Amino acid sequence: MIHPLWDLGGREYPQHRAPGPRHDPSAMGPGGQRRPTAQCVPATPLWRLGGRDPQRSVSPPRPYDAWGAETHSAVCHGRGPTPSSWSLLAGMLPHKTKRGQAALERLKVFDGIPPPYDKRKRMVVPAALKVVRLKPTRKFAFLGRLAHEVGWKYQAITSTLEEKRKEKAKLHYNKKKKLMKLQKQAEKNVEGKIARYTDVLKQYGILV
Repeated sequence: MIHPLWDLGGREYPQHRAPGPRHDPSAMGPGGQRRPTAQCVPATPLWRLGGRDPQRSVSPPRPYDAWGAETHSAVCHGRGPTPSSWSLLAGMLPHKTKRGQAALERLKVFDGIPPPYDKRKRMVVPAALKVVRLKPTRKFAFLGRLAHEVGWKYQAITSTLEEKRKEKAKLHYNKKKKLMKLQKQAEKNVEGKIARYTDVLKQYGILV
């Protein structure tokens, strides 16, 4: 999931245009294809390779700083972690083909873990974990912190909702542990009574 930046071999862009997603050499690959300039993995929380440089990693402090004089062709970028990570993943895909567009339609990115996904099992990609991808001496930054420093206004709200979600999840997990303990005790109590049926089920491969 860590992708190096593309080297354009000294290609220049017009000086009267401030670097943006369409004109930034570091965001373009061979053949004029867009490539991401920030490296992160789709985990919670998202992190980015490199130190704290919010003006280059997420978006400028003010949109007009990047627009310059030609505001009619400018794009106002989202400052939150969700649009930043979405555009990052879109740059990794062939988003102009039908296959890439179908993949992006299936992609869902959220700030935090809203319902109904808070009650579903979370998965991780072991090969994309920070402890596996980065050396201990490399700098990194969290995407939420970078977004907050460039104008994202919902960091406090998101963190408050996440704390409430974790408290509810903790109560649910403690209740689930008690029920599992009672279930194991009940199975142990009737183990002798159903032993002959269990042997028959194991004989036919129904129980292992």
